Amino acid sequence: MPMTKSQRDDIKQCLLDCLSDKDFMSILADKVAEVVGSTLGDHHLSKLEGQVSELQGQVAVNQKEIGNLKRKLNYFEQNQKLKHLRLYGLKEEENENLIERVQDTFSKVMKIEKIPIENCYRVGMKNVKDQKPKPVLMQYISINARRELFLQKKT
Repeated sequence: MPMTKSQRDDIKQCLLDCLSDKDFMSILADKVAEVVGSTLGDHHLSKLEGQVSELQGQVAVNQKEIGNLKRKLNYFEQNQKLKHLRLYGLKEEENENLIERVQDTFSKVMKIEKIPIENCYRVGMKNVKDQKPKPVLMQYISINARRELFLQKKT
């Protein structure tokens, strides 16, 4: 049933009276805030929970990858150490070329010619009390080169 003009005017006046009433507006604002807050809050909270869950999954994946990388690094470090050999008792000289000195020493003492050394350097601190020279760390080009030196050493 259609409303008459006077009914519409009465409703309009009631609404204007309500909207101008501070108590009514305060109650209305509280209710709107409650509804909007719960609706948006639930949505926002569920969105944040989803993000947290996603991040936890990514952290788990990253931790697994870190564990794998640590194992690989340990393997490579251990494999690299297999190419090393320490030589004790080689006297230190000023401006020494360690690779040449080591090769000369092996040539004279063990009759081994031209060792495939990649790098050679002294390690540790000099022992002032005993006057012992610092050990020499030799890094061979490959594990096989180091193994060949040991085989020749035995003969």
